[in-house]
Amino acid sequence: MTTSSVGKTPSPAPAASTKDVPKETAKSLLQPDGSFKLTDELKNEAGMGGFLKGLGTAEQSLTRGVEKKMADWAKAHPGADAAAFKDQLKKTLMSDGMAYSNLQKSIQQMQDKIMGDMKAAASDRFG
Repeated sequence: MTTSSVGKTPSPAPAASTKDVPKETAKSLLQPDGSFKLTDELKNEAGMGGFLKGLGTAEQSLTRGVEKKMADWAKAHPGADAAAFKDQLKKTLMSDGMAYSNLQKSIQQMQDKIMGDMKAAASDRFG
């Protein structure tokens, strides 16, 4: 006697064991000494790679600040998963990047105003 599979729901394939795959956590993204290293891959994943490269030498300073903030965040949220860490990284990069950009624009505006005032004073004085 043969059995037919017509009308029967196929049984699902056994699921792969998830306990064999280590769960990536915020803590696992830290260095062994507890610091955080912002890689080009993470910068690009956050959509900020091009922006940061455009900062030139200021990129290092901004990156160091973000790395410290993210190491502190991971230590304050030890149970956070890697997705939450990366979301926080993106927010921090955007926030710090915009703050730097605004500061840079303000400095440029002040420099332009000073130069304009100096030119006006020189033309008044020297004709």
